[in-house]
Amino acid sequence: MTYINSAIARDLGNGNHFCLICQIEVKTKTWKAHNAGRQHRDSVQWLKAEVTTAPKRAVENGTTIPNEPAAKKPKDFDTPQSSAPWERERNSDKKEGKKSKKQSVSSVPDDFFEVQTIRSCRVSASEKRLDDELTLLEKEVAQIDLEQLRREDDAEAMEEEQRNVTEQDAEEVENRIEGWKRVNELEIKVEEMLRARAKRNIKKIEEESDSDDDVDILSDMNWRSRKF
Repeated sequence: MTYINSAIARDLGNGNHFCLICQIEVKTKTWKAHNAGRQHRDSVQWLKAEVTTAPKRAVENGTTIPNEPAAKKPKDFDTPQSSAPWERERNSDKKEGKKSKKQSVSSVPDDFFEVQTIRSCRVSASEKRLDDELTLLEKEVAQIDLEQLRREDDAEAMEEEQRNVTEQDAEEVENRIEGWKRVNELEIKVEEMLRARAKRNIKKIEEESDSDDDVDILSDMNWRSRKF
């Protein structure tokens, strides 16, 4: 909700406020921007200068400073009259502006500048607190970023180590497969050698068996040569 100092603003009841400093109507929702705007700040500075230069006693008592008598003009001095309409309008605008500024000075409360000073101190304290909180937040963010970097480095190192272990395991598996292949090939060769040797042995045994049978047959045929 926008804070509006009732000492310098009057609620018009239509959603707008009338700025007593600038003598203009301002929308309530844009009051904060108007209060921080250049026009409002310039008007405040002008009022400060007016209050500072005006006699303090006259302001307190509400009296006016007597004006010095105007110097007599010579008889032959003719005051030029502005015949151009735009010049008359410009002079009228100047008079209205001076009148408006005088009304602004009279409508400013006596404690206006004290209130402004207190508000400035509060704003300064609030800004300092915000700066401290921002500094603390930046430190926390930096600490979080540092911890995040450390975790990322640890994760990368762990991932690299896992990758190396996986590569070593894969290489070891390949070596085992190659070893099994060589063992299988040797087993096949041994089996082939054993089969060949068994065939040779069987053939040799068969040949020897045939030779013994022939000897027995010859012995039987030559029975007559035997002695009984």
